Amino acid sequence: CHTGNRTASGVWPQSGMAAADHLPFGSKVTLPDGRVLTVTDRFGGGYSDRLDIFLNSEAECWQWGRRWLKCKIEIP
Repeated sequence: CHTGNRTASGVWPQSGMAAADHLPFGSKVTLPDGRVLTVTDRFGGGYSDRLDIFLNSEAECWQWGRRWLKCKIEIP
């Protein structure tokens, strides 16, 4: 959720964005529910199988939790 900082790509975070260490900025990730996220940030874990999804509030983050999902990835 909001930290008051820009993403690693230089844009302000908002819904529809994600962080991924293994995908180039601008990659599109489609979640099973049809939401499409754009990779605009890094999270520094060095993982090749994880995303960090931006949500608008801490409550939304807790509600979403941690999930293992199969997603469609489009690399620019």
